[in-house]
Amino acid sequence: MKAIVICTGAVAGVDRLGEYGRRSLLPLVDRPVVQHVVEQLVRAGVVEYHFVLGHAQQDFQQLLAGGERWGAEFHFHHAEHPDRPYDVFESAELWQDGDQHLLVHADRLPQVDLSFLTTDGGDALVFTSGAGVNEWSGWGRIGADSAAALPAGAMESEVADLLRALPHDSLTSDRTLSAQSFELLLESQAIVVGGGAPDLFMNGRNPRGPGIRICRNVHIDPTAQIEGPVFLGDNVRVGKNVRLGPNTVVGDNSVIDRQTVIQQSLVLPNTYVGEWLELSNCVARQGEFVNARLGAYVPVDDHFVLSAV
Repeated sequence: MKAIVICTGAVAGVDRLGEYGRRSLLPLVDRPVVQHVVEQLVRAGVVEYHFVLGHAQQDFQQLLAGGERWGAEFHFHHAEHPDRPYDVFESAELWQDGDQHLLVHADRLPQVDLSFLTTDGGDALVFTSGAGVNEWSGWGRIGADSAAALPAGAMESEVADLLRALPHDSLTSDRTLSAQSFELLLESQAIVVGGGAPDLFMNGRNPRGPGIRICRNVHIDPTAQIEGPVFLGDNVRVGKNVRLGPNTVVGDNSVIDRQTVIQQSLVLPNTYVGEWLELSNCVARQGEFVNARLGAYVPVDDHFVLSAV
């Protein structure tokens, strides 16, 4: 069975975060969301992947390469209109064997038994429950006839409506990890670092007890206070009287300087966070941060506040 993986989604309203402006390249704890997706599908037995890319093609191809790392075969397709990526379904290469294929959006990962999708059968859709309405998770199993029925230039909402209208089996997930917005990313991050997604691969160990996961070559000043769940990547430095957590991730090679407080936030790799700062519900990167709750992007020109390591 092939997996058609849609990787074109951009973070709404944010176009200045480099590779992190692509939702499926955002890190969910210690690796990009798309890598979590691949690892879960490989575990479920999927070995052939067709990635549909818009912008940042080089970033995806550099991360994923040819698939040898996972014992899989990767192919890449360009979507001329990234917000309408489904036109690539017209490619004969995708449907030459006439089988059912997985349709996967790489910026989200429903928490379900994936054998529901990888077992041969007719069309099947995974939904996410919430607020009295089951929404399509962006994951399903479809055949050539269903793909052919998609209108040219379709948006995701139109694809969801069409697939709902066709005969299908369905499975509802209580939870879907998502990077469709920074707010959803931080909510998903809290679930993962809190142990709510035990099937996901994650680096590090717990020398300070459950809820505090630390990777290689991390230095934590003795005066720092860490309240789990917290994840610290490789080569992280935590300064004097820093307070971290809960639900906080600090990416590889980052430095948190003294007296700073960070909670419910993500510090992206290779970022210096200066002294006497307070970050809450933020995604911070060298020279910029996003307040996830407000959806506000804030550039920072002061290298003593936020900068590259």
